[in-house]
Amino acid sequence: MHSSQQRSKSSALAQNRDLPHNRRACRNLVTQAASHDGGETMSKRYSASIAVILLLALAACVPQETPVPTPTEKPLPATPLVISEVQAGATGNNNLEFIELYNATTAPLDLEGYRLLYRLAASREDMLVYAWGESALVPAHGHYLLVRAGQEVGVVPDAEFDQPLNTKGGGLALVDPQGQVVDSVGWGNAPEVFVEGSPAPPPENDTSIERLPGGEEGNFTDTDANSADFVVNPAPNPQNVGSLPTPVEAERFFITLAAPSTVEPGAQFDYELEVTNHTGVTTHDVVIEFTVPLSLTLVSASDEGEVSGNRVGWTLPEMSDGEMASRRVTVETPRTYVTLVAREYGVRAGDWPEEALGAPVRTRVEGGVIPIAAARTLMGEHVTVEGVATMYTGGFYAGTGNAKFYIQDESGGIQIQCFDENGTPPEVALGDRVRVSGEVGVYRNSMQIVPVSNPDDVIILGHEEAPAPQEVAVAQAAGDPAVLGKLIAVTGQAIRVEEFTYSYEIDLADDQGNVALVYVDKLTGMELEIEQVEVGHRYRLAGISEMYDIKFELKPRIPADIVEVFPPVLAIEADAPHNVLPGEVLTYTFTVFNHTDAPFTGVTVTSTLPVENAALTTIEDGGEQEDGWLRWMIPTLPAHDRYSVHFAVTATGGAGTITVESYAAWASEWPTRETNLPLLTFIGDSVPIYAIQGPGFASPYKLDFVDTEGVVTGLFPDLGGFWIQGLKPDDDPATSEGLFVFTGEVPVEVQVGDRVEVHGRVRERSEQTELHITTPEDVVVTATGLGLPEPVELDPPVEAEAAIAYYEPLEGMLVSVTEPAVAVAPTSKYGEYVLVRPEHGIRRVLRGEETGLLIMVDDGAMVRHYDRTTLPYVVRTGDGVGHLVGPLAFTFGNYKIEPLGPPAMIPVVEGPIPRLEQPGPDEFSIATFNVENFYDNKEPHRPSDPPKPRRSEYERKRDRIVETILALGVPTVIGLQEVENIGVLEDVAAQPELAGYDYQAALIEGPSGRDIDVGFLVRGDRATLEGVGQYQTPESLFSRPPLMITVTLHTASAGDVTVYAIVNHFISKAGGEALTEPRRVMEAQWNAHLVDQILAADPDAYVVVLGDLNDYYDSAPLRALTDGDSPGGQLVNVLGALPPEERYSYIFQGVSQLLDHILVTPALAARQVRVNVLHINADYPPPDPANPSPRHCSDHDPPVAVFGVGE
Repeated sequence: MHSSQQRSKSSALAQNRDLPHNRRACRNLVTQAASHDGGETMSKRYSASIAVILLLALAACVPQETPVPTPTEKPLPATPLVISEVQAGATGNNNLEFIELYNATTAPLDLEGYRLLYRLAASREDMLVYAWGESALVPAHGHYLLVRAGQEVGVVPDAEFDQPLNTKGGGLALVDPQGQVVDSVGWGNAPEVFVEGSPAPPPENDTSIERLPGGEEGNFTDTDANSADFVVNPAPNPQNVGSLPTPVEAERFFITLAAPSTVEPGAQFDYELEVTNHTGVTTHDVVIEFTVPLSLTLVSASDEGEVSGNRVGWTLPEMSDGEMASRRVTVETPRTYVTLVAREYGVRAGDWPEEALGAPVRTRVEGGVIPIAAARTLMGEHVTVEGVATMYTGGFYAGTGNAKFYIQDESGGIQIQCFDENGTPPEVALGDRVRVSGEVGVYRNSMQIVPVSNPDDVIILGHEEAPAPQEVAVAQAAGDPAVLGKLIAVTGQAIRVEEFTYSYEIDLADDQGNVALVYVDKLTGMELEIEQVEVGHRYRLAGISEMYDIKFELKPRIPADIVEVFPPVLAIEADAPHNVLPGEVLTYTFTVFNHTDAPFTGVTVTSTLPVENAALTTIEDGGEQEDGWLRWMIPTLPAHDRYSVHFAVTATGGAGTITVESYAAWASEWPTRETNLPLLTFIGDSVPIYAIQGPGFASPYKLDFVDTEGVVTGLFPDLGGFWIQGLKPDDDPATSEGLFVFTGEVPVEVQVGDRVEVHGRVRERSEQTELHITTPEDVVVTATGLGLPEPVELDPPVEAEAAIAYYEPLEGMLVSVTEPAVAVAPTSKYGEYVLVRPEHGIRRVLRGEETGLLIMVDDGAMVRHYDRTTLPYVVRTGDGVGHLVGPLAFTFGNYKIEPLGPPAMIPVVEGPIPRLEQPGPDEFSIATFNVENFYDNKEPHRPSDPPKPRRSEYERKRDRIVETILALGVPTVIGLQEVENIGVLEDVAAQPELAGYDYQAALIEGPSGRDIDVGFLVRGDRATLEGVGQYQTPESLFSRPPLMITVTLHTASAGDVTVYAIVNHFISKAGGEALTEPRRVMEAQWNAHLVDQILAADPDAYVVVLGDLNDYYDSAPLRALTDGDSPGGQLVNVLGALPPEERYSYIFQGVSQLLDHILVTPALAARQVRVNVLHINADYPPPDPANPSPRHCSDHDPPVAVFGVGE
């Protein structure tokens, strides 16, 4: 039985069951009268007539034959249960708050089913402070104490709450199980519905308001006037259920409980109970009861205590006045950290009317090493764990200067995140046994322990073999929380392999359609292993299971974590040199594999002989020649084994190729003839570029070392290499003649026009075919001053798929755009812009339109440009660009020209900055503005990108934002995204150009790893900012939690108008549009639910959801806000009033799209006057530091909507 149930049955009714029948009836009558009014609704007051009846009834119920001792007579209460004292803050600690209740009756009262509510004056919403879901007794004339969670007020609270209180004003209401308010108190600027009469005075910091008469006299005064019933108490005195009754009783039982303040996990300790009889008489049938906290194991009870579940009881036949009795309960703590609060214990007697309850006693289980599984449940706690390292430091990105690793014990695994601000992070290797102390937390839904002091909190105890991965199913890896933090392995088919800037991703699927996401951090150095992973093949992938945002990820660590799993077949592979000189011997190797669980017999291997340029030299391994074929017989090939055979030829030709067209293998148990690709060897010392490129998207020579030659067509040191192009094309339109040579840090001296011979390894880095060298000697210049091949004029098809097929055979070759093309996207911070050929007659490409016709141009560098000083030239939307020549690269999913020099430019005429009209006297305007990385120039500055701005850079950014606000028509309310702190918003508001509008800033910092939050600026001359609240879901749905404000707008003829605004910054698409969309849908649904709560109180409320929602006008997340099932999901997107060509706020890779939205409730949509998007950012390149223009102060255009509320 649950402890609360036991308490309800035993303690709550204890005073009744041991009394004579007439006394029990009397007690029931008192209890009913104190809590019920005629069987209808709960009454807050006793009437005078009921008081008289009760007095008569009590007198009649007293047994006459046996005198029964009675406690000191108390005043009859006006209200049974009242709020008796409230403190709302202290100097330097706004969270030091408590709420005290008082039982004004002569019997214990049970709080089960009651709720305590809080409300601000400007709010229509009741906020839950606490709800009693189980039995909780308030002693007769005793108190019950609720304290703000984590705060110390001198006595142990009976319960804790999280809702902050306001010293300036607010109200509390105590509601009974039937939903009736039984008591309320408002103070200062209080909500009318929670005030009795007039409000009590506000409790300033370090004071409380206390119900009269107060102190030892009790708190029973209730005249229906808070101002008369409460006074400010300069010395707050919180009291719990164990505090003395008030008025103080001289005659009563006393019970105390003693326990150590701290114990270690898994240890035993004693609870010591002490009972004293101060009733003035000898009492009989004395029952002592104690309920052991549920997380403890009850070991024993002294004095033959009767144990039932987690309850212990003792019965004493009698106790003399002044007699004391002691009892002991021995318990064992769990293997975790926990705060134990023993609340349920008391003493009663058969012939004494009042039970005595004891004060809560708190014991903290802490210290010592605990299991990792237990640590994962202790959010915010300081823990110590020990395990073996399953991931080394340096392989997973942890932030600049930081380190992370994973450890695992028998119970589970967890990430250890070491920040350099806490000392030099340790170096941990796989297999190290490590003891770690630190605070348990969550980042992007990944559970972690953060050591407070490096390296003191990370102790390497030794080294041992790392645990083997736990084999799990794909479905488990994709969604089972039980495997998070552990080293696991999963087997499935690769259905996607994709490269990103800092990682690779693999989708691994099973036969039931479950898909696990595999995330390979590039810091692990496993590029070669990932390049060997092919879609359609099966793999066993091992690594750490982790959560990132809403995605389960499997994170491989070392090459051994990636193993191909072959189907149970017979297979054959062949190998031969790529080059051979005339007269040299060329050896072929054929290897047959048995991937089944049984041996093969009678294995046959055959191969054709080259038909030209070669003569057979030797046949090895017992092979025989038969009519132009070679044959080998292998008697037995064991299960999961291989066997190789060989033959050799001599190159007889002076040029050309030597080809083995076909070869095969089969066995008695496997009659199917298995084959593979033909073998091609070039006579000479190189492989032509066209052969390296091959006819497909990947090179047939991937990961092989080859020699080739060509002419240098472009030097791009900022890209880490140069391009070459073949001198002897093969005239095959399916193969490219160009190739990128990646030199990296290797010093190579070449010039455009040099003919070079290059030795290197063929790689498909970012899916671009490249040749990687390792030493300077790998590049040899054989001639200089050669002319360059004629570039191919680009004219891609309109359809995207057709364009990909068009571009692939041109990869690496010189291409050109001669006639001026139109820029449909400006130069971005990555140095890229996008063109469309003039014959298409297009000046802008909107989302949903064909994109094959887009021609992307890069800047030949990997630099991020924060302004245009690092760019050779810039382009804005609408500019004409021609005479472009350069090799065609393929990086980050796009084909792009790397120009050999600046193109010819035809710039568009740039007009003045538009100035939108300000709202009129009966109008107000709402804007949303992603200000893009608005950081101050102060420390700390956590993100590595962008770097901390210099003071001049910060001030330029600030001033451009000010100019943008003026251009927007000085909106009444502005929701902002990507703001570091409230200080930068206050700085914006304080600038002279805006000072007259009295902008008020609102921002509450959230958990964003980039320190970018959402906030508001509200015009103080036109509105009053009434309330600010940050909203975060328990599942950390938002890394940048939404912020809601309540604003009172002051209009000329409509008076004051209330508007609720919720600013958002949904998760970006950086992790992949399809993978991140479900989370944006959930974020949208959460907003809709919040709007539902507002509309439930006021169906015609003016509510605004706005911000950078990182999705399109007609996307699933936006539909969750406009086409949902509830009123909160049936908002109106005000941007819908714009024509499609104006409906954009962002340009991505040449496509104009709307990511920034303003959605309103239908009642407010009916008041819409106009809407605009201020197009001064998305169409412009990075800014010129010398130009104060606000153009491109961000990469988003801000939308603004105006509403009219007058008649």
